[in-house]
Amino acid sequence: IGYRTFWHTLLASYDRSSVDTFGLAGGTNTTLMGTWTVRPPGSAWSLSTNFAQEQMRNAVFASLSGWQAGTGVSRRLGSEMSFTAQYVYFTSQGTYLGISNKFSAHSVRVSMSWSPRGILR
Repeated sequence: IGYRTFWHTLLASYDRSSVDTFGLAGGTNTTLMGTWTVRPPGSAWSLSTNFAQEQMRNAVFASLSGWQAGTGVSRRLGSEMSFTAQYVYFTSQGTYLGISNKFSAHSVRVSMSWSPRGILR
């Protein structure tokens, strides 16, 4: 589901199935995701924040639960290039093949993107 205004874009999704994101069947798998982006009209800058949660329950070999949250800033550099800097926090816990685990991670990603126009005409 999505909603867009002059400055803001909100996107959200929810999925519940017996297949996880890796294509493995079994148990109950739920995924919840949301993103909010702010881009002032005419500006080359945008700010976004996101959240995702996934749970895999009652599977034969695993029971896992995790979530991540992040924020980032992007700047268009002309019509074909953009620069993005992001921070993400991730945490996960559960049991895999009878072994309990719990871990978390912080990450920072800086990237340049090139999207050439006119190649697929």
